[in-house]
Amino acid sequence: FQLHDCERHDEIPPLYHKILGDDTGSILNIPIEISDKYLGSFIVSRKDTRPFSESEIGTIQMLSDQTGVALQSVRLFEDRERLFMGILAALSRSIDAKSRWTAGHSERVAAYAERIGRALSLSVEDMRTLSISSLLHDIGKIGVPEYILDKPDRLSEEEFAAIKIHPEKGAEIIGDIPFYDIIKSGILYHHERWDGSGY
Repeated sequence: FQLHDCERHDEIPPLYHKILGDDTGSILNIPIEISDKYLGSFIVSRKDTRPFSESEIGTIQMLSDQTGVALQSVRLFEDRERLFMGILAALSRSIDAKSRWTAGHSERVAAYAERIGRALSLSVEDMRTLSISSLLHDIGKIGVPEYILDKPDRLSEEEFAAIKIHPEKGAEIIGDIPFYDIIKSGILYHHERWDGSGY
């Protein structure tokens, strides 16, 4: 719908005045719909009190349609991201479930890492990398025999050597996933000492 000569329209909702200000002559409101689902409105205003012409409405409708396509793309991306993170969480839970000692470990590590990341004011992209790396940091334990993971006694040198290679195995496992080279270092070095002296 459109309203022109707005000063004469007492029925204009207060919300429009909040959004557009009081110095508005004409308003054009075009609904944004995708697959017959209303997503919002594309609202254009101007000081001029003349109604919008058919050609102006056509141009603004095209902008509105493009906005709808962009919103739909964002929603699809967010849905895929939620699905992806859900799969990663399920994968990390299945790894943790290999041993009775580690149930929920990867998700706790991710929660702590995210709190530290927020305290450091990391960027959105760095936080995402941190979250994924944290969830998958122990993925290499898939290659460690369960009798070692569950051993209640001190590990032998050979058993400890088998444990120590799980970061390398994890880095190998995710090594072929495109665009995820950046998380490889979080997996590969998650047991390295801060002073650089090794595992």
